[in-house]
Amino acid sequence: MGLNDEVLKLMLDIDLFRHPSQCYIFGDKMRTCMTKPSSEIFRRWWKKVRKALNWGDEYRFYSLKDSGIRDLANAAGIVIARDQARHTGVATTNKYPQGRDMPVHECWLSSNLTLY
Repeated sequence: MGLNDEVLKLMLDIDLFRHPSQCYIFGDKMRTCMTKPSSEIFRRWWKKVRKALNWGDEYRFYSLKDSGIRDLANAAGIVIARDQARHTGVATTNKYPQGRDMPVHECWLSSNLTLY
């Protein structure tokens, strides 16, 4: 999975790698721990984020993946986007770039990706 250099730096800054690799980054109570979170935690968190940003209900948490995969496919190609999304084939990934005429987000063009 590709991680933006800024995300890796943030992970280092918060000393995330001191936790065992089996930990969930956002586990129970949105903290790094071995306990798998319930989906309800993310729903509540996303609701707070939308409210803070004055976004309507039409903005879904999964929309972040949709636009990220679309932008990556437009900038780096469908195969790289497929791998990032962990899809088994490009047919699934091809469903994302429906906004092909939309501009590619600048961060995909200027950021280096580190692949794991």
